[in-house]
Amino acid sequence: MGITNNTKAAPVNTQAAITTADKAPVDSSSGGFTKYRCKNFYTHDCQNWVYVNKAACASCLAAGLT
Repeated sequence: MGITNNTKAAPVNTQAAITTADKAPVDSSSGGFTKYRCKNFYTHDCQNWVYVNKAACASCLAAGLT
């Protein structure tokens, strides 16, 4: 009989890379949808919020920033 390892790998948390600064505060008036910072928040100082993580806002898309 050989030695077996019965340990299981921990589940991968895909949301761990999202910092709290990138997420909007959750409150009851938001309707249950989480908002995220525009993907151009750090590179072009965009202050807009989006509903899809790592997506550009409408203003950035109109300005040609994708």
